[in-house]
Order: sequence, then structure tokens, then C-alpha cells
Amino acid sequence: MKKRQHPGETLAQPNESSIHTVRWILSAAAVLVVLAHLYAAFFPSGMNWGFHQLGFFSPIGKVGVPFLMLLFIIPPIQLTILRVIFRMTELLSRYKRSVKVALIFFLLVGSAFAFWVGRERVFFLGDGNMIVRTMPKVNNLDDIPRVFPNEPLAGFILWKGYQLCQSWNLLPSEEFPIQVVNAAFGVGCVFLFVLLVRQISSGVIDQVLVFAFIIAAGGTQLLFGYVEDYPPLYFGLILYLWLALSSLQGNTHPALPSMAFGFMFALHFGMVVMVPSLVLLWYDQVRKKQWSVVVKSCIATVLTVILLLGLSGYTVDLFFSVFLKSRSHLLAASHTTSDDQAYTFFSLAHLNDLVNLQLLLAPFALFTLILMVILQRKVISYRSIPWIFLLFIDVGGLGFSIMFNFGLGMSRDWDLLASFNLGLTITAAYALIYFSNEQSVVFRTLVMMIGITLLHTASCVLVNADEDRSVARFTMLPERQLWGRRPLLAGYEELAIFYRGKKDPLRAIEYYKKFLSIDSTNSRIWCNIAYIYHLTGDQEHEMQYDQKAIQLGTTYWDIYLDLGIIYLERKRYEEAAGMFQKAMELNPISPDPPYHFGAATIKGKGGDREAIPFFLQALKLDSTYADAYLAAGMCYNHLGMVSDMKYYLSKYLDLNPSTPSAATIRWLLNIPTK
Repeated sequence: MKKRQHPGETLAQPNESSIHTVRWILSAAAVLVVLAHLYAAFFPSGMNWGFHQLGFFSPIGKVGVPFLMLLFIIPPIQLTILRVIFRMTELLSRYKRSVKVALIFFLLVGSAFAFWVGRERVFFLGDGNMIVRTMPKVNNLDDIPRVFPNEPLAGFILWKGYQLCQSWNLLPSEEFPIQVVNAAFGVGCVFLFVLLVRQISSGVIDQVLVFAFIIAAGGTQLLFGYVEDYPPLYFGLILYLWLALSSLQGNTHPALPSMAFGFMFALHFGMVVMVPSLVLLWYDQVRKKQWSVVVKSCIATVLTVILLLGLSGYTVDLFFSVFLKSRSHLLAASHTTSDDQAYTFFSLAHLNDLVNLQLLLAPFALFTLILMVILQRKVISYRSIPWIFLLFIDVGGLGFSIMFNFGLGMSRDWDLLASFNLGLTITAAYALIYFSNEQSVVFRTLVMMIGITLLHTASCVLVNADEDRSVARFTMLPERQLWGRRPLLAGYEELAIFYRGKKDPLRAIEYYKKFLSIDSTNSRIWCNIAYIYHLTGDQEHEMQYDQKAIQLGTTYWDIYLDLGIIYLERKRYEEAAGMFQKAMELNPISPDPPYHFGAATIKGKGGDREAIPFFLQALKLDSTYADAYLAAGMCYNHLGMVSDMKYYLSKYLDLNPSTPSAATIRWLLNIPTK
């Protein structure tokens, strides 16, 4: 590890070097970042999704947060903050180890509290809503590969958490277990960050600032009770980085990071892009002629993957059928090739998404890294294995982010990319610390970037933690230039489902109609709108949308039933009978269609004898169907079949003794009225 000078001295006696150029360029970039936030605060849109969070705050927040960001660019304020940090660390150094351990404990407890209080409130981002709806339907281990094909271990962990909460009768909501598990992984991430910064920095102030720089990154949003299966992956990558850097420094056996890689890969198959970094770890051992270590590490990786995938319900054949599936997620070079794609690789829209992604996750990390590589190229040693290792992590993560098309749109699927881009933040901090002797300049630059990034990420967390802000932001994200046809449809349907659950039928219909403006051939959506009109009592529109759904070939039997009932009420008996007949064909086990078919038969033809078999069929399917007993009994009464009449009307009274027609039925049965 590189020996650091005393921080108090460096603040007073800075040296001249090219790092000053880095600082001034980053200061100029900081001004641009603040101005971008200020602009997006008043003109938020789907095109500036990476930095428009202030657009959902009050006017005070829209102006106040950028103002606070600007304060961190002022040198005297940076120095004041550094002096406070120095005094605190100096004071801490006087205490025993037990006090420091206690402080870390309180840091973790405080983190857990913050992650829960600031947890996500609505789950539009990623597949949050889908996971919430699906988790209760995961009945056994075999369902995991189907529901979580690319992230089986993460899905398994969430499922086990859900089962545990069920067994303890601790399930206030469907999302509760997911948020608890992910917040717990968040606490684990904080602890690993504490360990990780000790691998990439040696001085106490270095460690404090690097820790703050990493924890301030936008990916920290995932730790705030985020409803997705990516927080475990965030934890897995940090674990791998910590163990790998420790191994490269000779403090950990290489088999441990090799096992951590297997754990990370089982959390998400996309982590295959990090394989070059794992190979580099093994190559480091080859250089040292440690062949047995390499063999053991390779075996450890393979066994870890096999064990964890088996634990998650995967077989060897199933794994290869998923992992090697021919379906491509790569962006097309010249023209879009599927409904998932909105743009091609070489397009301004793609560049716009990538810029927004970096601004969301770490406004300064990539830019800082590029500056250091260019301006400090004479200082940087490319023989340093830890440095090359981190660059491999960055290239793998950036390659994944740049090359792949995301089926929900990058502005919605950013949560997956948070883990793949975390290495950029860590590498930028590593470069600043290790490739510059100008501590004063580096520290002040870090304070500036930490302050601005922290305010940026905090605003993101506050938006996600507030239902109204979060919904307002999501309604702005659908952008035809950035989302393909299918992501747009999925987004509109999620909003419609949300408002339907909130009992806001007008807004639900609004978003269903947005869906239909893109795809008017989807019978399911016509059915959903018809159902909402049914709930609101708007029979005219219900009939209109039922008819359109049937015209498009819907196989939902209840649509035919509902339309048949409307026709029945409007005395369109033959059309009603046709609808009930189709409903019986689609759902032969439901008693409702035969019952209503019998009713249509009576009203349409006056045929009690013809209607009775359908009422009896309904009773065969459901022996507690009270209305069918009544209808059958009245038919037998009209036909003069007294014995059968008494049997069915008696059954009806047994099932429904408080019916308003009880007196009339008792009179027919010659039972004295009480």
C-alpha cells in the first residue's frame, strides 16, 4: 500500500502537478452538472431521466438543492469540511478498537433505519410490480427458473424470505418480505464498503472520503427497500471486489474471490462479462508459479456455480437452454429488429440514454476516470494488477451497458445496470488516491464530488420514497425515442393497473387507452377496460368494449357472460343465448353460463321445459347455487310438477332463508308463514 502523508500538512502545503488540471476540469464539470439539475428541475422529461428528480419537488427544493450543490464547489467550504473531517478522525484515533467497532455497529444500525424509512413506495421501476404479483404464485423450487430465468439465486433468496414471513405470520403486504431482504442486503453492502475502502486507500481521511464517494453513488438507491432482485447482485459484486483486491495484495486465498464470482454469477448470468477479471486473478497466480492454487480456484468457481444453481432449481440441461438461448439482447447496428428496441447502437437516442445512466449512477465517476487516464498517464502504472483488475471490471460493466438492449427501456431498467457500473465509481476513487501525491487537491476534489453526488442521490431516494412523486416521475418516463413498442405498452399497462387498484377508474382507462393507441388489437386490454366500465356501472361503454374484445377473438369466458347479461337485460334474447353458449364452451366447469342460458331460454322462447336442463347442469357443477334451485323450482311450478317444485324451492329456502320472496315460496310449499 502507498504510504500517505499526514493530512493536516498536505492541506497547508499543496504541491503543483497535473492533478490541478484534473481538479479545475472537474470543477467546471460540477458546474455543468448543477446547471443540468437546475434545468431539469423546471423542464423534466423522459429525455433527461437521469437528473430530473428535482422536477418533482416544490419550488424551494428545485432551487435550494442546486444552490447547496454549488456551495460544494467553493474552495473555502471544501477546506472547512476537510478540517472537520480531520478533527473527527484525529479524535477517533485516540479511542480503543472497541469504540471503533461500536461506531461501525451504529453505522450499520443507522443504515438499516434509513433504508427502511426511505424505502421505495411504488414499484414501477424494473420488474418490481411483476415480482410483487408473482411471488405468491411461486409454489415450489421448480418455479424459480421459470420466474427468475437469469437471476435464479436472487429469486431463490427472495422466495425464501417470502416463505419465512408467511410461516411467521409476518406479511402486512406482498412487498414486505422483498423489502426486508433487500434492506438487509443493503446493510451488508455498507459493511462491505467499509472493508473495501481499506483495500483501495490507507490513510484514515482517504478511507472516509472514498467510503463517502462510493456510498453517495446513485446505485445506493437499490438499498432503500427497493423491490427488485438486484440488491443481492450489488452485494455480490462488492463482495467479489473486496475479496479479489485482498487476494491481489496477498491477504486472501484466490479461491475465495473465485467462489464469490460463482455466487455473483448465480445471482445474475449477465456477470459473465466479468470473467476476464477472474482470469486475471488466476493469471496473477500463474506468474507466481502457483499452479495448484489456480486449479483449486477454478474448481471452487465451478463447484460454487453448480451448488448454487442446483439450490435455485436449475439442472444442467435447463441452465444451458437458458444461458445459451439463441434469443439476442444485443442492440441492432443499423435498424431495430424487435418491438423491444427503440433505437440502434449508433444513434443519438442511445447516446442520450448512456449519458443519463452515468449521470444517474455516478455523475463524476466515468469522467474522472477518463481524465486521470489521459492527464496522469505518465504516473499510472499498467503493470499494477489491481489497477488492471479494476479496469477489467469497468470494461465488462460498460460493455454490458452499451451493447445490450433492455426490454423495459434503460430509464426503467437502470437498476440492473447499477451493479455493472459500480466498478467505475470504485476505480475513479482508486485512481485519484493512488496516482496523485497531491492530497490536498484530491481531498478537495472528492469533497466537491461527494457533496453534489450525495444531494443528487438523496433527491432520487426521496422521489422513490414518496408515492405521488414516484408515480408522477414514472408517468413522464415513457418516451417513444427511448422506449420500444413493447416497453411502452408494458409501462402504460402498469399505470392502468396501479390506478385500477387505487379505485381511480378514469385514470386507469386513460392509460389503457394509451396502450390501445399503440396496439388496438390486444383483446385483453379491451376486456380490462370493459371490466372497469362494469365496475362503474357504465353499461353502454362496457357493452362496446366487450363487443370489441369478442371481435378480436378473446378467450375470456366471463366477457361473453357479461355481454350476454347485458343483452338479456335489453331483451336481445337470441344474442344473449349465443353469448352464454360460447361462455359454456370456454369454461365448462362454471355454473354461471348454463344458469344464464336457462334464463335466456325462458325469456326468449317461454320454454320452461327447455330451460330446466341448464339449471340442473348449473346445480351439478355447484350444488350450493341458490338461484339455480329457485329457477328450477319455478319452472317445475309452471309445468305443474309439484313434487319437483317442492324439492328445489325447499333447497332454495335452506340456502337463502332470509330472501325477500320467502313468504311467496312458503305459500307455494304450503308452509305456514312465521
